[in-house]
Amino acid sequence: MLGLTVGQAATEAPPTNLVLLVDVSGSMGDAEKLPLLKESMARIVKGLRAEDRVSIVTYSGVEEVVLKGASGDDAEAILSAINGLEAAGSTNGEAGLSMAYRVAEETHIEGDVNRIVMASDGDLNVGISSEDELNAFVSEKRGQGTYLSVLGFGSGNYQDAKMETLADHGNGSYHYIDSADEAARVYERFLAVGAVPVADDVKLQVEFDPRMVESYRLIGYANRTMADEDFRNDGADAGELCAGAELTVAYEVVLTDEGRRREGDEPWLTCAVRHQPAGEQAGEAPAEQRFAVGRESWSAEPGDDWSLAAAVVEFGMLARDSEFVGTATADDAAALAESSASSLDATDRAARRELTDLIRQAQRNAAFDGVVAAS
Repeated sequence: MLGLTVGQAATEAPPTNLVLLVDVSGSMGDAEKLPLLKESMARIVKGLRAEDRVSIVTYSGVEEVVLKGASGDDAEAILSAINGLEAAGSTNGEAGLSMAYRVAEETHIEGDVNRIVMASDGDLNVGISSEDELNAFVSEKRGQGTYLSVLGFGSGNYQDAKMETLADHGNGSYHYIDSADEAARVYERFLAVGAVPVADDVKLQVEFDPRMVESYRLIGYANRTMADEDFRNDGADAGELCAGAELTVAYEVVLTDEGRRREGDEPWLTCAVRHQPAGEQAGEAPAEQRFAVGRESWSAEPGDDWSLAAAVVEFGMLARDSEFVGTATADDAAALAESSASSLDATDRAARRELTDLIRQAQRNAAFDGVVAAS
């Protein structure tokens, strides 16, 4: 497990120009979609300040600017606009995105944080709808300095791949919202006014020492891999990270006989991190750091965070019916998730036990054949 953390911003968060792009098409009428979306948007608005700007754009068969450039402390006007949203019509996401980028440009705050937050179930059935076309469209727009984050809602016909494509190529983050608690966590960690972009085009490259590592496999991130030569190609787009962000990368590693020995200090691998500075440092030369990982990182008794990550990895392989799942079961994943909360306070323990509950719920779901069979 490789864990990386971005340091906190050294100064107070700059003003934020926020454009809320809301899907109000007929498919958003379910209780788990637009009503939950409204509650999520209300959480985003709650932490805004007078120096922040808020606009709201809706789209269905037609697109509309419901609110433009309102002061962040005008909660009454913002919440009134959000609560008045109703679902009806088809879904022209292309037109909605075009209008949102236009509004973001018209209300742009030079040198500060400009962000579109798109909320939808991804069922784009009018205008551009293919992933490749969405990629090209958003890639062209990101040059104006506006980040695009995406919130996904609903199930059934939910278009996960399209939503992630938009965020990946819009230099933003993608989050799936299935509850009010999850909406609160996403707001707190990613969308609050303190979520200041500090690193653009963040890339990781891991180099294994063949004397120590016989073979390895990256777990997850299959749609985020790049060619080796693109690591130092500053024209190759990658993701952005905000102050305080954390991410975890997991590998399955088979060590050589030399690698399994406990003596010596030779590293098994070197992790290089490269990024383009964002925010006040935008335009500066790319920065690169290198970290060696070896025997000093070996632990016979992994901590709670490791157990949580391992539970997520194991459950993910079961959910996707991975060829590498081996003898793993949903019971194993649930036990790991439960153990990861053992030494935490009540609040953090409750949050982690949600994963255990999710795994158990999947076990009870007859449609979830992979986990049921594995258990």
